[in-house]
Amino acid sequence: MKRWILFTALALVFGIGAAVLAFKLVKPTLDPRGGSNIWMEGNSSLRRFYLTATRVSVENEMDASDSKFKTLASLILNKKGRKLTVRIPTESLKSGDPNMDLNAYEKLKAKDFPNIVFTLGDYAIKAYPGSHTTYALLVSGKLRIAGVERKVVLEPTMVLGPDGIRIYGSQDIYQKNYGISPYSVAVVMTTDDKIVVHYMIVLGLKQKENS
Repeated sequence: MKRWILFTALALVFGIGAAVLAFKLVKPTLDPRGGSNIWMEGNSSLRRFYLTATRVSVENEMDASDSKFKTLASLILNKKGRKLTVRIPTESLKSGDPNMDLNAYEKLKAKDFPNIVFTLGDYAIKAYPGSHTTYALLVSGKLRIAGVERKVVLEPTMVLGPDGIRIYGSQDIYQKNYGISPYSVAVVMTTDDKIVVHYMIVLGLKQKENS
């Protein structure tokens, strides 16, 4: 009887592991032709895993009171940005595996805290040598995940283009800093504490219609 229970337990454990391995997750990419997009990746004892935000909202406010600064680019370069908030609905994160998604929502406390939010604090700009369209940014702000807010410093790249401004980069996030315990399944799979977030934020200044 004890041997049967042991074999059954092993079958269940390795069955879970086989299902995880059989479910092929495709690594996302940042699409420079699309709008704002964010995805994250982590590592487990079995394989890499990915979560893509299927919805991202960006709210930005610029001080356009000075007539010298007509374009969005000149407003940002002259530090006229007063507000930037990036919001990701937690349940918009998708891996391609519904079970993994549900586990992620539970870990992120999606029912109590339905959004992951970044709020801009301040930023500094430095042009890349020989370029008039590419800049290095040093951005400080606050990131709120699972109801826990922490200060963060980002070092993205900003590119000015005819179709808008794109700010992209990546950032290491440690789950335990936000009160999240890394996921584990029996003795088969455990995830690392570190998650890497890849982001591309697209900004465009909306013009008011003449009345």
